[in-house]
Amino acid sequence: MGYRNKIKIDYEGLPRWVVREIERRFDNGGMGSNKDFLKWQSDLVSFIKTVPTENKVLFIEKGIEFAKKALTYHIEFDCNHPNDCSDNESWERRIPLAEELLETIQPSKIENTTTSNIKFAGSKIDLIRILNALYELKRIENLNGQVPTKKEFMTAAGYFFNINLSDYDTSLSQAIKEGDLEPNLEIFEKMKTNIQNIWHEKH
Repeated sequence: MGYRNKIKIDYEGLPRWVVREIERRFDNGGMGSNKDFLKWQSDLVSFIKTVPTENKVLFIEKGIEFAKKALTYHIEFDCNHPNDCSDNESWERRIPLAEELLETIQPSKIENTTTSNIKFAGSKIDLIRILNALYELKRIENLNGQVPTKKEFMTAAGYFFNINLSDYDTSLSQAIKEGDLEPNLEIFEKMKTNIQNIWHEKH
């Protein structure tokens, strides 16, 4: 759609794959029936589950902004008769649906749905070491097959383990730069020994 190059939005560092989904899902799309809009809303809810927690609210906010600016541009430049332009309905109906959805994913409500009853029983730095190793081994992807930033991954893992990992980079840097090699390897040596013991028990 030509209007995409005409409207300006600051996506505030959202991952490019999230921005692409905003521009795709908040396009006018040619929908017409109530069934179309309900399916759009259902699909949007499903997609939001794949968006990193810290980006969920911004994704909807920027989607609403995109839809409003696209609607304004369409009325001003694409409609010969603004009051009789059927394409407008697509945005006019999706914007309030998205605003309703935004209310359900505010941070206070996200907290209740993204935490779990699981916690890591070892030291925080050991958890960070393990997660960092998995990330550096390129074993982490989101549901769309894209590689999240390390911060996104650590934040999501922190929600699962009920621990704040926002300072993972500082903790990891201190452990590596200011500590000896052996303490940084200790948790992995223990994991290796444990697997060896399990293997020997089976053979």
